[in-house]
Amino acid sequence: AYRKLQASFRALCKRLSLPQRRPFFKRRRRNPGDIALVTLCTQLTVDRLPRLASTAASFAGPVSAAIFVGRYRPFEIEIEEVAAAWGENEAMQRYVDIHVVIDSKTPWFKSAIGNEGRGDDPYPVNILRQESIRRAQTEWIFLAEGDMVSAPNGHELIRSTWGRMVTEEKHHLLSPGRGKTPGVAFVVPSYYAPTKDRDDAQLRLSERVPKSKDELVSAVKDDKVKRMSDVYDSHKELNYQAWEDLRNDTFMSYNWTMSMEPYYIARKETLPPFDPLFMGMGGDKRSQLRRDGPDLCF
Repeated sequence: AYRKLQASFRALCKRLSLPQRRPFFKRRRRNPGDIALVTLCTQLTVDRLPRLASTAASFAGPVSAAIFVGRYRPFEIEIEEVAAAWGENEAMQRYVDIHVVIDSKTPWFKSAIGNEGRGDDPYPVNILRQESIRRAQTEWIFLAEGDMVSAPNGHELIRSTWGRMVTEEKHHLLSPGRGKTPGVAFVVPSYYAPTKDRDDAQLRLSERVPKSKDELVSAVKDDKVKRMSDVYDSHKELNYQAWEDLRNDTFMSYNWTMSMEPYYIARKETLPPFDPLFMGMGGDKRSQLRRDGPDLCF
């Protein structure tokens, strides 16, 4: 059995070739008064750079961004685009650490399964996620995506409820019968802001994001914003209505099912690594969190 395992491992090593990485290609310029509690961790390609600028301005806190370069044009050109975008945007300079992962056109994992029409050269989403988390400079991270923008002043919103989050975590860790989970991850409800006309399309996403919970709930009722449960099955188990009805900072229990793919805030040390062999969509965050990861709270 051991010899078979050795042979399998050697075969896997021949198939897996991790892309070259340049951590801290650009470092954020911290102000003396900045107090960082949570780092928003995200991954993207260069076509999402305007969205990263919106994220930096909206979150107004540390961001760790892993950017895959060389996907669409030679990586030398795309690296220059990244440097230019960072240099032209004050919010990115203040808040964003950029880590470059290079698509060398040598597939990081050889597969016969088609992915985005690229066959054996899939987008290394979990390698990028893990790089962004690994390079975060805070104890806690907020896992997001390149297409997502936080609520306005997202870092300050987290800071305003920080004490209650830590208390909730302590209560959970001391509760009887909780098992051997290492901590608590706080699930963040996400919404979709579609563009319905040309005027909407001209607005940056950060300008279309509701500025408060009341404004959000009103936008949902007016069908200007959609719950992610109405867009993706992986969010259907989330009790959006109950959360929208709350008018305080009470935490709700999160009813985990194997179909869920949550975004969350958690301590780095409690998170299992993402599986680098994952490709495509669906099951990535689920497989990570259910592998000796933290419990979830909504």
